[in-house]
This record gives sequence, C-alpha cells and structure tokens, in this order.
Amino acid sequence: RAKAASALPVLVGSGVTPENAGLYREADGFIVGSWLKYEGIVENPVDPERVRQISQTLRALERNPR
Repeated sequence: RAKAASALPVLVGSGVTPENAGLYREADGFIVGSWLKYEGIVENPVDPERVRQISQTLRALERNPR
C-alpha cells in the first residue's frame, strides 16, 4: 500500500528477520540492526551466523520476486 501512495522508496526499518522478510518483499530495502547481534541484544557483537542467515534470505527474495 505504501508504494502505491508514493514514488519514494519504501524501507522496512524494524523487526525484519529471516522468518518474516517475505512479508515485506515489496519493500525497496531493509534496515536491520539488533537482530544481527548475538541473541538479538544490541550491546552484543555482531553474530556472523545471523548475518549469513539474513543475507541468504534477502538474496533469495531478490532472485524470486512474486
């Protein structure tokens, strides 16, 4: 709906995970922050496994748009 209302890019900026990213496939981009940290805690360092998971998910969505 947001894309129909504006010519501006639509970014999803909260709560994006590999499990729900497909719900936002119409978005032009994502802002992913604390989910990338160990246990999703902002004070923790970045978890390379979580980075791999979200990267794979977003690449798959890009390759397979609806």
